[in-house]
Amino acid sequence: MVPSASNNVPVTEHERFRPQVIHTPGGKTVLDFGQNIAGYLEFSLKAKAGQRVKLQFGEMLDKDGEFTQRNIQCVNKKRTTPLQQVEYICREGRNDYKTAFAIFGFRYVLAEGDFPMEQAEFTAIAVYSDMERTGWFESSDPLLNRLFDCTLWSAQNNHADLPTDCPTRERHGWTGDAQIFCTTACYLFDYAAMARKYQRDLTDAQHKNGCFPQIVPGGGVDGYMRPMDGSAGWSDAGVFIPFDIARMYGDWSILEENYGAMCRYARYKAGTLGKRHLTAPSPPGPAGKDRKKIQ
Repeated sequence: MVPSASNNVPVTEHERFRPQVIHTPGGKTVLDFGQNIAGYLEFSLKAKAGQRVKLQFGEMLDKDGEFTQRNIQCVNKKRTTPLQQVEYICREGRNDYKTAFAIFGFRYVLAEGDFPMEQAEFTAIAVYSDMERTGWFESSDPLLNRLFDCTLWSAQNNHADLPTDCPTRERHGWTGDAQIFCTTACYLFDYAAMARKYQRDLTDAQHKNGCFPQIVPGGGVDGYMRPMDGSAGWSDAGVFIPFDIARMYGDWSILEENYGAMCRYARYKAGTLGKRHLTAPSPPGPAGKDRKKIQ
């Protein structure tokens, strides 16, 4: 394997949002940016050396109007994930900060510190891949228009150099999410560079037996998920994405470039016919000798 540039569009800063400050019934200071985004926070404040700022990022308030992360967190005795938080230790005088190597999913930020948070200036910045928009839609139905706008916004906020499942919790490149949205993404954006880059990720991660993983790239994947690599609807992204790009853009070179990997995957899947796995549910419908043809 020879290292090479991704040739993908860059991940850049986009929309900026200023908050409404909420004081919750419990006395907490919460910043409401009015829009769920994928990105990070920028702040500017004057402080004394050693003073601390703690910021926690979340998508909702609970029924009592308090900040919560319960909708995104997995909690057990050993750990809580994701934390989605920044802890900043101030220097004397002016402090200007924004996160350098993390993206959070949030609308609300719980701001805590050992000085009044009202003294700080906060800006939320949406951060995602700089894909050129190519698709627009408008109808006489406001609800349908809103659905389209939400789809567009969700697509932008789930592309950070790869298609992700969410910006809050896993931030994984689930292959199933990537392949099922690829055609839609081609209508919304100039998507060829993004798809080609992700296809290279797929072929880099392909197992020697031809199996494509569920999640690509594989960083941070829990061990219990690995036996599910090769499952239909996910791993076949390695075939569907090149075909979708060739069909949508009329550029068949992506099939030529990935033909070998696609054939290896087809041989792998042919070898799994009729075999059962503990993590594979029984398919509905066909029974007996016909069932093995769809596993």
